[in-house]
Amino acid sequence: MAPEPALHALADGDLTFPALALDGAGRPIPVMHSDEGFALLFDDLDPARVDEAVTVLLRVFPAGLMTEVGMLVANPAFCAPSVQAGFSRNAYHGTVVWSWQQALFAAGLVRQLARSDLPAAVRAHLAAAQRTLWAAIDATSSVSNSELWSWSYADGHYQIAPFGSAAADVDESDAAQLWSTAYLAVRRTVVAVGAASDARLAARTRARDSMTANQAALR
Repeated sequence: MAPEPALHALADGDLTFPALALDGAGRPIPVMHSDEGFALLFDDLDPARVDEAVTVLLRVFPAGLMTEVGMLVANPAFCAPSVQAGFSRNAYHGTVVWSWQQALFAAGLVRQLARSDLPAAVRAHLAAAQRTLWAAIDATSSVSNSELWSWSYADGHYQIAPFGSAAADVDESDAAQLWSTAYLAVRRTVVAVGAASDARLAARTRARDSMTANQAALR
């Protein structure tokens, strides 16, 4: 794997991410995961939480979830070896790419970018995450309708590996999966970020607030 880009992605900041679950003693199990896509799509997160979610996406594996062949659904790099074994690239819910999880995250980014209450820095971070994610989606379009895929690494690059084709894979996968056709509804949506777009957002917010005030006055 590629340690240099991953180390560069960490910079000087603290590494924080939501745990996958709690163990029997109530301690967090430090497995990075892509389920933050659900929160981005269905919740109005505070700006700090939004920023944290996209930071995990943007960081290069094994510091985060992103690879050249897609966003991994799990990353156990910060766990004990005994836990890592259950989340390998041969595991069904391991360091593999699920097509529909990428579509979920893409839709979540669009929803958050449509908000008018996020700081400019967070919006810029969302837009960067959107570009990174769609670059990976485009690069793997040949397998986007499959259930999931794994990867190999050679000569400094990740390569797609059909899940189930390796003897070590714990299960098989479908070459065509209904839930992976989510891209029929989830399309690339580029949201402008910058001074002009911030001004438009501010104008829409003022108009909404004015309408709300007028409606309240009429009651």
